[in-house]
Amino acid sequence: MRLHTATTAARADGDWIALGASTVGTGHLARGLPCQDAHGGVVLEDGTLLLAVADGAGSAQFAEAGARLAVYAAIGYLAEVLQEGAPSDAQGWRGCLMGALEHAQAAIAQFSGDTEGTTAGDFATTLLVVVIEQETVASMQVGDGAVVLQCSRELQVLAPEATGQYINETTFITSDAAAGTALIRTHPLQEVEAVALFTDGVQFLAVEQATSAAHAPFFLPLFAYTQDEGADSEEIQAMLQSDRVNSRTDDDKTLVIAARRKAQR
Repeated sequence: MRLHTATTAARADGDWIALGASTVGTGHLARGLPCQDAHGGVVLEDGTLLLAVADGAGSAQFAEAGARLAVYAAIGYLAEVLQEGAPSDAQGWRGCLMGALEHAQAAIAQFSGDTEGTTAGDFATTLLVVVIEQETVASMQVGDGAVVLQCSRELQVLAPEATGQYINETTFITSDAAAGTALIRTHPLQEVEAVALFTDGVQFLAVEQATSAAHAPFFLPLFAYTQDEGADSEEIQAMLQSDRVNSRTDDDKTLVIAARRKAQR
């Protein structure tokens, strides 16, 4: 399910290519901790592309497991539901994506219930999900990180307003407030050329802190690279592990990119 190599969703409107990587932060390495981010991607038979990223809470004992559970449960639920057909309107998408959130929450609750001495909070994690289907791009987010769309060369950031008292405070899917803070958006597919979703380790590189706008010099070259023949997830991983990036953040980093490769004439 992880995007170790380029994943292609063959479509009549032009193939969609997805790349992604999760890398451990230097701060985690210094403390002997694993990467507590996770990501995944699946292509359904009709070419629908399902993508997800998650960032396990640094304070949670089993953050890594929580992030993986959330990604796999959400994508698994959507893969099953969407095989019966995609929702026809925004309300339908809200129900579908809230179902994915609830399924991820249930997976964590069940796992913690089966693991002696733990609670769901020990697996706390954020969760961001994107669905790219035949007519719609739909997204759901709980917690920090962001989704960025490229629409006619313009970049749009989809991220919830900060509600915590402190800059590093966020909401996790194990919180009672998760459902109420979930940000769900839909866009017509024809307007969208590329999508990125990422955890907060990338957020400080990719989003202008003063304006909350997407940093075009970060995204546009990555989107262009993804559309090229030969694009590979290893390049995304190498970028996230580079000294240039690690000098800006010591956190774990996850970045998933999907871009439309125009149909050959």
